[in-house]
Amino acid sequence: MLGEIVEIKKNLWIVYGAPPKHASKSPDVANAIVYKAEDRLYVIDTGVGPTMRQSLERVIESTYPISEFYLLNSHLHIDHICNNKIIDNVQAEKKHHYVSEAGFASLNTYIYEGLLTLDDYYDLFSGYSYPYNMKMMFYKLTRTFRGHKKAIEAFVKMGVKKYKPVHTSRHTMQPLELQPDSEVLIGDIAWKGWDLNDIKVLEVRGHSPDELIFYIPEHKFIFAADLTHELIPMYPTTHREQSIEGIQRCIAMAGVGDIEALADGHHHKVYTTSADVVGRLEKLLANNHRFIELMEGIAREGGALTVDEMYEALKNRQHDSAIEAHFKWDFPRSPSTLRSFICTLMLELGWSAEGKLREKRFSPPTK
Repeated sequence: MLGEIVEIKKNLWIVYGAPPKHASKSPDVANAIVYKAEDRLYVIDTGVGPTMRQSLERVIESTYPISEFYLLNSHLHIDHICNNKIIDNVQAEKKHHYVSEAGFASLNTYIYEGLLTLDDYYDLFSGYSYPYNMKMMFYKLTRTFRGHKKAIEAFVKMGVKKYKPVHTSRHTMQPLELQPDSEVLIGDIAWKGWDLNDIKVLEVRGHSPDELIFYIPEHKFIFAADLTHELIPMYPTTHREQSIEGIQRCIAMAGVGDIEALADGHHHKVYTTSADVVGRLEKLLANNHRFIELMEGIAREGGALTVDEMYEALKNRQHDSAIEAHFKWDFPRSPSTLRSFICTLMLELGWSAEGKLREKRFSPPTK
């Protein structure tokens, strides 16, 4: 339930966000973490909307008094940062707001830039069911008379409206890159990142160029944010191999007991044993590999396919649990998320794309 507060361990809470009830109406709200270590308080991500903000404020107030406050953003995607303004009202002598500098370049533009890239390969405004196919006519007309950039810009503005009010607190953001970076060693696993004493900030840079995850040694807990999202890779700015490497590192850590609990940005479940963490992550990778295997099989049978044709072929295979796990993100009556994922995945795997603009046919590389 949106805004639900769950205590994972002593002085460690998760505040749950929520998936959109309908992709065209409600926003995707990411989870947030609150952690207190002595008189220092850490909040990781802030979600979207007043319900989430009120829950975060309630947890923060329950931890007073504190002397130092840290706001950390896993990355600067809109579903994680709309309530960053909470930093203004926190009662602490010292306040810090850390992000990766790599996110600044695409703050508020990553959706537009991603869609602009995908627009070469398939029609962004087709494939919707009634009545949303009627709404897409506006963007098609805009594209015809004002160009594809204006049409995509209008489409993105429509989507961003769901997230308002958006308070990213850009003025309080401090790039972690200004801090001395170091090799963060957890057991035998070395990460690039930063040691904030109570929390280890670990670079992944797979889901986005600024992607970070967070390890809390006291509880052997890792907040994976969007690293463990099923759609690997989700956007043209993502890097699948870096995501896979990050997940494999977490599996190795959990395998020797250095991770005993895991939560992430978009699932309402906390894994509380090392074995459960390993099982979750191994299943995630297996489903991703199976999805690719089925895509390759479809291409062998049907030849070069458009994104829409591959989408329909996969949709008809939802009896396979790996396909079902991915299609749960195919928001009601809108295939845009899955088509974006399918196109991005084929591009990152090196599939060739040939044909007309927005009708390109994909073929896997010959082995």
